[in-house]
Amino acid sequence: MRCPTCKKDGLLITTKICPRCETQITSDYELEDSAEKIHLKEYSLLRGKIVELAQKKERAEQKNSRTRAYLILMGLMLFAVLMFRKTPAPIIETVESGPKIQQLEEQQAKLEATIEDLQDQLGNRTPEKIIYEIQKGDNLTKISNLFYNDPDLLTAIAMENNIPIPDRIIEGDTLEILLVR
Repeated sequence: MRCPTCKKDGLLITTKICPRCETQITSDYELEDSAEKIHLKEYSLLRGKIVELAQKKERAEQKNSRTRAYLILMGLMLFAVLMFRKTPAPIIETVESGPKIQQLEEQQAKLEATIEDLQDQLGNRTPEKIIYEIQKGDNLTKISNLFYNDPDLLTAIAMENNIPIPDRIIEGDTLEILLVR
């Protein structure tokens, strides 16, 4: 064997330290043995990395499938809400809606005045109830104009028949209309 530092020849295989330069010497057998250990260590590290990457891929696929399922569920819920909604969302009045409130109060005062006028006109006459079946294309304005010659009395018809939304009447339903004769 030969010293790699001072190049002294004739050293025994079992020599660990060079007698001339005191360099630590490793025999070829030890080098082969350590190379094999390094190879096995690298192999096990690579194998561990492969297993780790496979596990990461599996977790990512599971997460993607859960995300996909969640998105499908949310889409179905949104579809159901949009398809089966029967009434519009309620209008929330804010402080800024003061003019609207004032307008409604004016309409209420006008209706109350109209009711008082009608009561004065009635005097001793008795009102007569007529049952009217709603036809296709009817709305409360048309019906009010038909029976009272005043389209503004639609709210009176709506109140008398407990209709919360005057724009929503259904063909075939019946209305009770008070007429004074």
